[in-house]
Amino acid sequence: HLYDSDDESGSEEERDAQVELAQQEDRERRERVLAEMRAQKEQFQEGYWNANSILMGGLGRDPDVDEGATSGPSPSALTVEEGASLQERLDGVWTRLEMPDQARIDMAIKYCNQDPETLIRTTQLWEEVCGAIMEREKHILDLEIFERDSSDPKRLFERQARRLREEKQRAVLHRRIKRTDKVVRGRVSKIRDRLGDVVTYQGREYTDKMDHDLTEMLYWLQQERRQSALERGGMVMIDLPPIDPSAIV
Repeated sequence: HLYDSDDESGSEEERDAQVELAQQEDRERRERVLAEMRAQKEQFQEGYWNANSILMGGLGRDPDVDEGATSGPSPSALTVEEGASLQERLDGVWTRLEMPDQARIDMAIKYCNQDPETLIRTTQLWEEVCGAIMEREKHILDLEIFERDSSDPKRLFERQARRLREEKQRAVLHRRIKRTDKVVRGRVSKIRDRLGDVVTYQGREYTDKMDHDLTEMLYWLQQERRQSALERGGMVMIDLPPIDPSAIV
């Protein structure tokens, strides 16, 4: 019986030692993971915000070690380079859309709280709508150049065949704009429905611009022609008040 008691005592000591060793290894692993996560959260690159300062535990708090105690830092966390790349892409979109500074600041504050996967998708949505808007603006510019050239009074004395080609070209330009309108509206709707944001261009809500910009363009081209005609006649037209888009729909 004494022999059996000694065996049981030895087994208990071995189990206690194994438990203590496992606990020590777990503490060391957690400390190692916390150090890695802190380094990732506190990385600094001049000119860029580190999204992990929000995503990994929030401001002023350590990252949640339990999420990565056995597997290392969260695989969903962004490196500073990845965060900087996303910021550059969003800044590029907002620059092309000529977004006002305050709106850009508000967007940056809002989006830095998104988890990495959502931030990546957000960036893709903005790039898609920006690409569609830039294509539409190019077609608008092409039409404006075309209409300005076609407003030359001397064209009235040209042959009918040339005027017919002009009408065909005008129709082509309008079809291109109409085609891109559908794409833009679909992507603007995604931004509104999924992100709760309003897409603007040069500070103006883009759907409002789409509803009125062709009419506005033709109106101002007409005013330019009137001004030129008056100047050729020795008169100068006074400045016109800003146009009210709703009055010319």
